[in-house]
Amino acid sequence: MPHSRAAPRRRAPARRQSTGITLCLARRSLASSLRSSAGLVGQSGAALSAAPSVASSAVLASRPAATGLLSRLTVSNAEPSGPLAEARRMYSTSHGLSEAAMRTIVDTGSASKVNIVPRTADHHSRIVIYQESMKKFKPVTNSIRFRLINSRDHLYRGRPYKRLTIGLRKKGGRNNTGRITVRHHGGGHRRLYRMVDFHRNNPNPHVVQRLEYDPNRSAWIALTRDEVTGKFSYILAYRDCNPGDVVTSGPDVDIQPGNCLPLSSIPVGSLVHNIEMVPGSGGKISRAAGAYAQLLRSGPTGMAILRLMSGETRQVSVKCKATLGVVSNTLHGLRVHGKAGVSRWLGIRPAVRGEVMNPIDHPHGGKTRGGRPSQTPWGKPTKGKPTRQLHKASDRDILVSRRRALGKVGKKSGRS
Repeated sequence: MPHSRAAPRRRAPARRQSTGITLCLARRSLASSLRSSAGLVGQSGAALSAAPSVASSAVLASRPAATGLLSRLTVSNAEPSGPLAEARRMYSTSHGLSEAAMRTIVDTGSASKVNIVPRTADHHSRIVIYQESMKKFKPVTNSIRFRLINSRDHLYRGRPYKRLTIGLRKKGGRNNTGRITVRHHGGGHRRLYRMVDFHRNNPNPHVVQRLEYDPNRSAWIALTRDEVTGKFSYILAYRDCNPGDVVTSGPDVDIQPGNCLPLSSIPVGSLVHNIEMVPGSGGKISRAAGAYAQLLRSGPTGMAILRLMSGETRQVSVKCKATLGVVSNTLHGLRVHGKAGVSRWLGIRPAVRGEVMNPIDHPHGGKTRGGRPSQTPWGKPTKGKPTRQLHKASDRDILVSRRRALGKVGKKSGRS
């Protein structure tokens, strides 16, 4: 009787190891957070090491075993003379921590936040340092094998502040007559609209209470409390925003992230977001996750020149206000839905290609395309043709269009 070999045991799918997607971002974020915790934003490391010591306590939050955090900050594996080691040395010196304690705080994969309680009796009663990261799931099912989302462990898990929310009704891409005017819209989870303050007219100092998820935008939002009146308001959370931070508005406030100032009071070269187009109209430019604009010039002509992320260079009045810093959730572009159902949760319906339609339904329909260029269902050219209205009133404010900055302007038309 031939010897029968036992079937090899099927090994469970190995959990994918965490990789440092944003190690450089984590380095910059840690260094800036450490300086801000000592109240020495923008100063050198020597000044930080000379700062008064503060007591610190590490809060190690447990994480589910089925999830993993990408871009963990592993200081123990870094080079002794690198920027991470320097940041760790400055942090341990200023906060009175030993080298072993610092390794425990930073190296633990489940610890993504550290609470620092200063000894000084001021409104910075608690500063929490968070690091932006991505979360990847264990491939229990095929639908989540490649799913990659932004980590929300640092966000508030409760319901939003009720007085700052209003209900939204689904429109399904239809207008007041019931006809579909925007395709591929419909369904999705029920939402509450958060009333975010884009004007920032209140000059009183506001303390950040918590960071929240907003289903109506890609950036995080921060709930702030007025120290004078006690009223609450939502603002766009900036990068490295932490509970306990104090933000304010006005022409003479400090130059630090989260403060809102007129462009005439902001130093040239600064990164700003939530920029007004008309003075007093509220922020309109650079409000998405990770968005910012750089202030190139703010001269006596009364106009400030900004360079946007798209490459466009435009001018606005120096009386327009902007918020210092970069919008939060800078890793939003790295997310992977992983399955079609996620798009349906977001209210995005399937898109059918024109080539698989009938000729009566789409110009590309039928057995053959006939060599026609890419068109919309209504015969309008697509894939690169400019659709901006000619002689628009705002053309005078655009110095360099995004198409010209990317080299997409035709030689013959010269249209930007």
